[in-house]
Amino acid sequence: MGAMCCGKSEKYADAEYGDPSYTGPPMDDKLAKGPMEERSCTDFICCAVFIGWWVVMAYIGYISMTTGEPETYLAVWDGGGVKCGLDANAKDHKYLYFWTPSSGYLNRTTCVKACPTETNDVDL
Repeated sequence: MGAMCCGKSEKYADAEYGDPSYTGPPMDDKLAKGPMEERSCTDFICCAVFIGWWVVMAYIGYISMTTGEPETYLAVWDGGGVKCGLDANAKDHKYLYFWTPSSGYLNRTTCVKACPTETNDVDL
């Protein structure tokens, strides 16, 4: 392999293939008349495996969405394991309040009906 100069290999550094007076290295005979005629599919197995993988993933997603509870992944959980807005005892408490929002205290949370507007204005 030749060294690279400005993005081109050294062998083709001065190549101007669109120039009719070009006298650089000769073009490969197989490519002189356009694309190669003797072509074949080389990645059929990889393509089939990839499509099969997508079909299996779509099936798993369909089964998961129809038989599972996808809203639990999007739910907000308080420190006691209650799903805010989803559990029976927290249906109308849709928001999560952090008592001390700092590192090490993120598990000290409570589901609330509305976000507080003042420091001590929390409706539990």
